[in-house]
Amino acid sequence: MRRTRLLRIGLVTLVVLLCVYTGAWFYLAATLRTRVDDALTALAGKGVEATCGDLSMSGFPIAIGVECDGPRARRAGTPAALRADAFASRARFLRLGRIVSTVTGPMSARDEAGRTVDADWQTLRASTDLWRRGLERGVLDVDRLEAKVAAPGLDGTLQLDLRRLETSTSRRGRTLALAVSMDGLELSGEAVPDGLPAFELAGAATVQGLGDALSGRYRLNPAMLRGHSGQLKQFTAKLANGASLSLTGPFAVDDEGRISGTFRLQIADVSGWQEVVGKLLPGARDMTANAAGMLQALAGNDGTTSVTLKADHGRLALGIIPVGRLPNL
Repeated sequence: MRRTRLLRIGLVTLVVLLCVYTGAWFYLAATLRTRVDDALTALAGKGVEATCGDLSMSGFPIAIGVECDGPRARRAGTPAALRADAFASRARFLRLGRIVSTVTGPMSARDEAGRTVDADWQTLRASTDLWRRGLERGVLDVDRLEAKVAAPGLDGTLQLDLRRLETSTSRRGRTLALAVSMDGLELSGEAVPDGLPAFELAGAATVQGLGDALSGRYRLNPAMLRGHSGQLKQFTAKLANGASLSLTGPFAVDDEGRISGTFRLQIADVSGWQEVVGKLLPGARDMTANAAGMLQALAGNDGTTSVTLKADHGRLALGIIPVGRLPNL
């Protein structure tokens, strides 16, 4: 008898908890729908017409999110526009601070200057972790990206094929950490020379004092680095022809956007880089040949050249030899 009574109490408690959980899910779903509608209205107030067809809440019972078809955005009175095939964003119900969003291609975009991008991919996923003052960490993953770029300043179109792209931005106390990697990047089309090898890029840096940059206080562009210092922990580039380079070192940016720092540059297979730079900048073949000759003279027994690059308020020098000027941030 006692066992039966406890079983009934347990079943009633379970039913009550399920009802509370279900009610909470649908309440949050309604709140999320209202916020999405408010966001679209706010964009319209800024001159951006944004729509997303068949908007619905999804994920019950273990997650909550929004899905829609054919997301589109257009700035009124200009040719600027963006459209994709589908969008979905979801968070686990018991961990609402972590949001995973996906966009399904193809996508086309045009800006006010007439530049256009047509792209498609196998996977495009963004993962974000929120904290009380905004974004704590954001990761973007893209697999098998194919994009065609056209712009008034380009001599024809640029075709970009990328096996994998991953970017990461995170807050570590008062420090902003940035990382990016690109694997299997190939450039082709009328706007680039024939025969460029595929290459890989990877970079990682930290910037002091910008830990709250993801809270919305800053406009996210290179100018936000002004008045801050940091560490270039890694920048590497590898060509399919075997050439590679790496760059590391501390840096600082003054209030006018001028870069200062001391960087360690290591280059393997200087002639491989000379070939690629010569194709990209045919008018600078003589200068490229002179620089390559100097770097090869400094190479060690393993064929790797290690030199120090110094930047002083934007003025760049290879040792004591002036190289040029870096653009202001």
